[in-house]
Amino acid sequence: MAQIADVIAHLRQVDLFQNCEEDALARVAAAAKERRFIPGQTIFLRGDDTDLAIFIVRSGRVRLSVNTVEGRELTIRHVGAGAVFGEISLIDDGPRTADATAMTNCALTTVSRAQFQKILLDDAGFANALLRGLCARLRNTTEQLEAVALMPLEQRLARIFLHLAIATNADARRVTIKFEMSQGELANLVAASRPKVNQILVAWDSAAVASRTPHGLLVDVHALQEIADGRDNA
Repeated sequence: MAQIADVIAHLRQVDLFQNCEEDALARVAAAAKERRFIPGQTIFLRGDDTDLAIFIVRSGRVRLSVNTVEGRELTIRHVGAGAVFGEISLIDDGPRTADATAMTNCALTTVSRAQFQKILLDDAGFANALLRGLCARLRNTTEQLEAVALMPLEQRLARIFLHLAIATNADARRVTIKFEMSQGELANLVAASRPKVNQILVAWDSAAVASRTPHGLLVDVHALQEIADGRDNA
């Protein structure tokens, strides 16, 4: 029971399940298993139609990506602790829509499609709560697409760093964040070239907006917010 209680506590931190009742979360936790992956290991590939489990990141970082017809890999997003992925195929019975690759050592909580769908069919309240969570996620995806299409590169970068700073739950102007992504990965994530991303990061380091330290990346939350909101006049 202690193990199930631990999984329930973990699920409570996941946006998709925040509106769910305790009984439903207990059923999800009882059906959950843990899987571990090493850096570079494939979790699933786009088009896969077997083992359609939902994945919840307990620790580590996963890249979701697609390959273009030109052979380029396009990063959709990176997900870390508390994030969910693989939920689309879980609900609509279709194949995977992207590749999922472990970027670091990862511990993932998984629930099979059959078990998850049984809980949905048996509990209308859980199904409705999950739909609200999915709608919130869709809104967030729309905002991300809008950012890539309409916002300058500096704003897109500031949003990523600001999100990481806020996730530390630190109520301070200057926050040290753990940033393990390479410049190439970061450039891929914001649909830009690495030299352009590097140019901005160098400028931010000089202006003390985001500076590398032995303990991580020291960021000025207020300055990032100004840039993210398009209010930076520098």
